[in-house]
Amino acid sequence: MDSITYKQNYIVKPGDVDFHKKLKLSSIMNILQELAVFGAEYLNFGKDKTLDKGYLWVFSKLEIDIFRYPEYLEEIKLATYPNQIMHFIYPRTFEIKDKDDNLIIKAKSLWCLIDANSRRILSPKESGINPVSLIKVEKIKGIDVKDAKIVQMRKVRYSDLDINKHVNNIRYLEYIIDLFDSDYLSNHIIKNINMIFHHEIKEHDLVKINASIDKSYYVFFVNDNGQDKKVFECNIEFE
Repeated sequence: MDSITYKQNYIVKPGDVDFHKKLKLSSIMNILQELAVFGAEYLNFGKDKTLDKGYLWVFSKLEIDIFRYPEYLEEIKLATYPNQIMHFIYPRTFEIKDKDDNLIIKAKSLWCLIDANSRRILSPKESGINPVSLIKVEKIKGIDVKDAKIVQMRKVRYSDLDINKHVNNIRYLEYIIDLFDSDYLSNHIIKNINMIFHHEIKEHDLVKINASIDKSYYVFFVNDNGQDKKVFECNIEFE
């Protein structure tokens, strides 16, 4: 596995933490996204073979288990490796450990490669992107769907967009976190988050954010020819 695993050390910076001086959930997402990029470059499936050819990596599913939140200025060890391809799905695993090699965060993810113009999903045969891995991805939990009512409307702005010109994956999570106040999050620590990205959200979209009463299930909709189109779902588990 070492031959396909990208590793780096990381020091938790001031901009990575909240007022508790612990790594923010959005910062964890950012670290994972950057690790995926570096991991692809490490395996020689980087920018020149994807972005430069008009291919874009997009999340399909992501599950994060948090056993402990790293703290301000803590040095942590990051690692990522690809899992065995499933048809047109590219699984990838992430691990974050402390300096003593204790696992403190683990994430399992499923990715697709799409054509930037048509937004069509590409097969490994079409793209030529086929990392060799015999490691099967661990099962990602299904979403526990609950009744949810609209709690907020958010219009997508320029700062929400990423290199693919759609809402960055981190912003989905920040939309949810912003629904809580600091007191609630001080007493309800998130230990697991499970996300499914159904469709991309674009600039000027008006996002309808729905939440369950127990604040464990979230679903986003955008208007599509007069109909609500489901674009994102999420489960959150608190300690």
